[in-house]
Amino acid sequence: MLKKMLNELAAFHEQLVQALQSSESTSESLSREISQAVMGLQFQDRVNQQIQHITETLNAIYGRAVPITEQVPSRDVDARLEDWRKWMRSRSTMESERTVAGSCAGASASMADGFGSVELF
Repeated sequence: MLKKMLNELAAFHEQLVQALQSSESTSESLSREISQAVMGLQFQDRVNQQIQHITETLNAIYGRAVPITEQVPSRDVDARLEDWRKWMRSRSTMESERTVAGSCAGASASMADGFGSVELF
């Protein structure tokens, strides 16, 4: 009877050891995944900050450019804006960029044919 109890206790001990090893493995895996998630969030935050800085700069340029365009004949402004739109469309690599570039100030959005599209986010 004592031998049977010792065998059961040994079997129970082995199950506990296996459960602890499994728990340790799961814990390590979870730790790696959390680290990767934190790195991803840091990357996203960095990209968001860069985009915000670019947006602020573009808004400042726009604020200074608008009064200048009021002194130039509208046909010249429209022609120059169309040149800029064409340039922006030629530089667009993502469908969303082409949509924005194509829809600026009533321009045709039909330029986005999907060729060369790379959408990262």
